[in-house]
Formats: sequence, structure tokens, C-alpha cells
Amino acid sequence: MVDGDDAARLRRDELLAPVLTRLARALKRALQDDQNELLNAIRHASGAPDLEMLLPEDEQRERYALAASGALADGWLVGRSWLRADGSTILDDEAEVGTSATESGRLLGIELADELSGLLRHRLSESLRTLGELGEGAQDAAGAAYREWKGPRVEGIAGDFATRAFAGGAVAGAQGTIVRWVVDDGKPCPDCDDNALAGEQPAGEAWPTGQTHPPVHPGCRCLLIATSD
Repeated sequence: MVDGDDAARLRRDELLAPVLTRLARALKRALQDDQNELLNAIRHASGAPDLEMLLPEDEQRERYALAASGALADGWLVGRSWLRADGSTILDDEAEVGTSATESGRLLGIELADELSGLLRHRLSESLRTLGELGEGAQDAAGAAYREWKGPRVEGIAGDFATRAFAGGAVAGAQGTIVRWVVDDGKPCPDCDDNALAGEQPAGEAWPTGQTHPPVHPGCRCLLIATSD
């Protein structure tokens, strides 16, 4: 028997599924392009490994941000009517909605790119640091680092940011609607429990953890539900 909260989570997941699939695929393509660029740079370089020279950080972040922003904007739009039973939203002007979605996708894409690039570059730096000279060993080390990310790890970060986009759109489309925090049973944490225990409050106000909406931590799939539901 599926209760109301479980049904809501399932409905949210169904709505987000196409966005999540698109986002994960875009990031995997960006990672592959990134890997190809780095391996090509390694083949034409010599001396001690210098990751910034081989693959400039700003270029890498821009690649990931561009790959992610469109799907995240769509996630924001998908979530926009989530908290209103009749499907209406506060933002009714089509141009305003489109601008808000695009800007939200852009900002979330930058955050995602910063996180993904930072984690991957740390892994690459650790691997290349053990090599005295560039060569075949450097290509193998770089390839191993990218393989770690072109699977569950990138899908996890895609899920985190798709969830953020959806929840951000929901709050933007229903400012002031009375909502409650529903904890994700799959990966609970004390912070999420504190938010749930806070009871009902207007959408857009900060919860005990300081966030205005999920997710709170990596892997968090909590959601907000209007009390009228």
C-alpha cells in the first residue's frame, strides 16, 4: 500500500525522470569531450604533469555548465506547478517564466560545474602527481579518473541538481503556499528530520537547516508538499 507521501515522491520522480536522463547524458558527453581534450594534450606535451596547462579549469567548468544549464532550466519549469493543486503559479507571464527558468538553470549549472570540476580535478591531480613525466602512464591515470565519473557518480550529482532545480521551481511558483517537508526514506539524515519536525510553513521561508527547499545533502531526495494535498 502506497501512502500519500510515497505517492508524492513517486509522482515527483516520474516528472523528473526525463530531465534527469537528459542531464546525465549531457554531463557524460561533456566528460567524454573533456577526457578527449586532456588525453590529446598529454600526447603532445612533455615534462612534469601540469593539469592547469593541460586542461584549463575555467574551460572545463564552462563546458560542464553549458552542458547542464538547459536540462536544469527544464527541471525548474517542471517543478513550477508542483505545490499548487490546480496547476496555477504565481509567475504567469510567459516571458518572465522563461527568463526565470533560464537564469535558474544557468546559476545551478555553474554550481554543478564547480562541484564536478573540483572533485574531478582533485582526482586527476592526485593521479598525475605520482608521475614524474608525462607519457602513457599519464593517459592511463587520466582515463581511470574519468571512468570513475562516467557512471553512478555523475548520475548522483545529476540527481542532486535536478532535485534542486525542481524544488526551486516549485517554491518560485508558489511563494507563501503552506507546505511541509517530507523526508526521503531512502537516505535520511538528522538535518532533514529537523526540517520535517518543524511542521508547516510558507514556501520560500528558510527551514531549520537554512535551506528553502531540498536537497540538503548529496543523495537527499526529500520534497515539499502543500498541506492542501
